[in-house]
Amino acid sequence: MNINQKVLFTFIFQLIIFSAFAIPSIQSEGTQLEITEATICYGSDVTLEVPFEGVPEDYTWFRGNLAVGFGPSLTIENFAAEDAGQYRVIQAYFDGTFSEVYFLLNDINLGGDISECHFVTREFILPEGREYDWSNGSTSNTFTATFEESTSLSVSTITEFGCLASDQIEIEIKPITASIDVESLTDNCCVSRVNVNVEALEDAFPVFAYATFEGEQILLSQINFSSTESVTRQMGDYTNVQIVTSNDCIVDLPDFTIENQGPFFEGPYMRSNNRQRGIQEATICRGGTVRMIMPNNSEQEAYLWIKDTEDTGMGTDSYLEITNFNKEKSGRYKAIHYFGDGTSAVEYFDLNYLDLGEDIDHCGLLSVEYDLPEGPEYT
Repeated sequence: MNINQKVLFTFIFQLIIFSAFAIPSIQSEGTQLEITEATICYGSDVTLEVPFEGVPEDYTWFRGNLAVGFGPSLTIENFAAEDAGQYRVIQAYFDGTFSEVYFLLNDINLGGDISECHFVTREFILPEGREYDWSNGSTSNTFTATFEESTSLSVSTITEFGCLASDQIEIEIKPITASIDVESLTDNCCVSRVNVNVEALEDAFPVFAYATFEGEQILLSQINFSSTESVTRQMGDYTNVQIVTSNDCIVDLPDFTIENQGPFFEGPYMRSNNRQRGIQEATICRGGTVRMIMPNNSEQEAYLWIKDTEDTGMGTDSYLEITNFNKEKSGRYKAIHYFGDGTSAVEYFDLNYLDLGEDIDHCGLLSVEYDLPEGPEYT
């Protein structure tokens, strides 16, 4: 027998063996059906098969772009969720032509459990062509539900091969409502009361309110039970505002701004301890911060700040801020205001430091006179 006769004999022999399956088929649970789409039960074996029209080496099976087998059939053992999807077999013929057959293996899978911090609406779509038994009484292959409280959801169906396919998920709803409002404070130019309002389940607490301020994340407030917590914060922009709960909920809230609430003045003024005054002389607390401010009416204006008789410029902005105030930082500050028309003006600010001098150790009577800055009321 020559080589051509051997090939012909092999082809005829294999054709006889596979001639019972004239069209593609799927076999599972001991049953073989002439179909190309089916729902498979987890743990079952399933075999995909096409009619014999070549030699076994001329069949290549693909899952996506990955080759997963060769020959006229493909068997998947212990079917699992990751095995569901479309399969494709390419058949190569002796005459150099090709053909493709597609199979679709479905599973009953509702996806993972749901955990949300508010009510949630989900749509579930299962393969068409059969009746389903949902835990809510529905029999359709599609189901849309809005979950407002924690519950479970299950579905089952009898597959083409007579086995029961089912799935169940848990839905956890952790309701939380949160908001932030800003309340101005009387006689405070530069701070406001920030009210953080939170209502949630007990396991959500403690709850933390965060925001980004001047480029850094800060803790606005900690709330230990459903309530309103109030804190004072300085003026500026607060962004990336979030409420973070102990049961892993994150609620994004709108950004907010605390603005300078005044009073405002046309001429020079001073700001310290969150107060603004239209004055140019003040006694400043030890370790405090004070800002001396010049009017700014034009983009062409410029400034130069000088302390006492020093020639060294301390700043060129329309204000000069002194921090960690102490005796060495007290004294007179001169602000030179250069206008756009080439003229200039000078204003003076006096920063006083309360100082009684050195301790006194003296025998007998002693008369001491203290001369403190005018203005404040002394005790």
